[in-house]
Amino acid sequence: MLLAICQAEAQLTINYESVLPSSQRVELLEGAGHIYHWHEALNFDVNPVYHIAPEGFDIYVDKDLITVRASSTAGAFYGEQMIRKLVLAAQMKARLMLAENPSAINNGISEYQFLFPAAHIESSPALRWRGMMLDVARHTFPLDYIKKFIDQLALHQMNVFHWHLTDDQGWRMEVKRYPKLTAGQEHFTQDEIREVVEYARQRHITVVPEIDMPGHMMAALAAYPELGCTGGPYELPKGYGVFDDVLCVGQPKVMEFVKNVLTEVMELFPSEYIHVGGDECPRVRWQQCPRCQSFISAHHIEAKGKLSKEDCLQGYFMNEVQKFLQQHNRRMIGWDEMMDSNAPKGATLMAWRGDRNGYEAAEAGHDVIMTPVGYTYLSNRGLYRLGGDRSIKKALSLNVRPDSLSVEARNHLFGVQGCIWTERVETPERCEWLLLPRLSAIAEVGWHADKRDADAFMQRVYDMLLVYDAIGARNYSRDVYNITPYPKVDLKQGEMRIELKTLNNRPIHYTLDGQKPTTSSPLYTGPISVQETVDLQAQVVSQADSSDICQLQVDVNKATFCPITFNSTPWRTHTYGGAPLLVNGLHGTTDFADEAWVGFGGNNVDLTIDLREAKEISTVGITSCIAVSSAVMDFIGFRVMVSDDGEKFTEVYSNDIPALGEKDANLSELRRHECKFSPVSARFVRIVGFNNPRLPAWHKWAGSTCFVFLDEVEIE
Repeated sequence: MLLAICQAEAQLTINYESVLPSSQRVELLEGAGHIYHWHEALNFDVNPVYHIAPEGFDIYVDKDLITVRASSTAGAFYGEQMIRKLVLAAQMKARLMLAENPSAINNGISEYQFLFPAAHIESSPALRWRGMMLDVARHTFPLDYIKKFIDQLALHQMNVFHWHLTDDQGWRMEVKRYPKLTAGQEHFTQDEIREVVEYARQRHITVVPEIDMPGHMMAALAAYPELGCTGGPYELPKGYGVFDDVLCVGQPKVMEFVKNVLTEVMELFPSEYIHVGGDECPRVRWQQCPRCQSFISAHHIEAKGKLSKEDCLQGYFMNEVQKFLQQHNRRMIGWDEMMDSNAPKGATLMAWRGDRNGYEAAEAGHDVIMTPVGYTYLSNRGLYRLGGDRSIKKALSLNVRPDSLSVEARNHLFGVQGCIWTERVETPERCEWLLLPRLSAIAEVGWHADKRDADAFMQRVYDMLLVYDAIGARNYSRDVYNITPYPKVDLKQGEMRIELKTLNNRPIHYTLDGQKPTTSSPLYTGPISVQETVDLQAQVVSQADSSDICQLQVDVNKATFCPITFNSTPWRTHTYGGAPLLVNGLHGTTDFADEAWVGFGGNNVDLTIDLREAKEISTVGITSCIAVSSAVMDFIGFRVMVSDDGEKFTEVYSNDIPALGEKDANLSELRRHECKFSPVSARFVRIVGFNNPRLPAWHKWAGSTCFVFLDEVEIE
């Protein structure tokens, strides 16, 4: 029996709706419920004949005991995790109550006894792959932290630990046949790897290793330079990015190396899947390498459509790797770039470059795990810098299996995964800050792939933070405690309405003149209407609690809150709030992915603003966000036209701007452009910002789509 019945009356009642991942069904039964003591073992009833999903569970609470029923030990384990989280959160609530009011113990409040209402709970995951990736190649972590990471996955009812073990900056897995791979580097011995695999297995988590190939292999080339096209010498790179030097796949010894490494990988990892990367592999060395070109000719590898013969060379290589894995009854996983090299049939893909890549791969017949960068890359600055509850809600909003896809494609979309890349993550504490509580959103997507209630989810997050405190995971991000502003422009009314949200609906006080809020400041009760320039300052202010100050500067000009129309189409993944973002009085940060910017790729910006009535104007201001290494360039010119009727326009301004050059390869800044002209009266203003369709020859992605980003259009 799970919990021994106590006779005292407790006031703390377990709320089954407060746990994450949430359950599909919670039915409270007749009866007052029963008090249980968290000291004895759970009652498990596991039988494969039960009509319960393989990882699902039912929980029954009655007058005698709490029973977890499942058709597998994995389901029983997840049921135990649910009860554990409910109790841990209740314990923390009891401690807080007793700390504030020690006499509450006389009223039955205890850290160890709680009222469990009679209930029947049903829960099962929607997706069979619920994973989390940790990159230990860029920065590695102690063995104890790897285990703690796995514990946190188990707490969230995840079932895959994707271990990224190799990259340009380091090779972290001991390979007996190639000892120089790890010479002088921090790494995990084969005994340590076996220990991790077993530790995870006991928590019903499969460890899937990744050995990235044929690109991201600088660590291997530095140890064994004969594996590269030039023969080296090679060094471990001091920076991060994509490097031209990759495996020389035209050499037989390279495939021998790959097979020998994968043989040792398979001896250590019993997982059905082996991840082999396949991402970000430049072709420049292969184009120049006589051995690779001879290999292409000898094996009759030809260009296909948009794919060059070097693209197809990678496809040939990956197909050979897949054959080798299949001979050992393993399945290959790679990143979605494999679609750019004629991915082998039967390969499972991880869609990281965008959700559409995953949908297209699924329609093409590939099994797909969804891990798009804008939703699930927990180390992505564009995600975690959203602040407040935005980053966790963004992860929660991922649509794994949209209804617009065919039934066959939806069936191929079988998993979701979060990722932490460690280029800028040097400590376990930082890793935990990125992981929690955002992992709870990834877990919720895995448990409920189709329908999720964001507001109900956020209320459950409060209890999850108590659970983190209870288990000592106290480096979690506290951004969710802060106020999140949700500004929305009403173009018809010509105003902005700002909604403020905070975890657990704590009291918010605010000012509009830039002054720090106090308890005497207005109490937020509903959306704030803004029609002129304001400096909003908002804060949770009470005797028991406080938050960071939430600041929102709204600068109103003649274009602000006016109707706006795009005459050209923004890039589909960088539209965010659409045209109204450019007339909402808000300015973006230096991060073009902060959802305050609108991006255009390969085409010009062309928009028209209706000032509602004729006004005298003489300046149009536009700010661009430049991040050259990310293919985000500056405008190369502007044209401004005006009209009284929106039909016939007269040009009032035109200029060219020198294009960025190779000296600007690392440029990252905001750049304001002012288009000044003689005063003119007009109602409609049309603005064209010129963009190069393709990146220049000096860019690392020469010939690829060129982007421009703008935020606020200011007219005075």
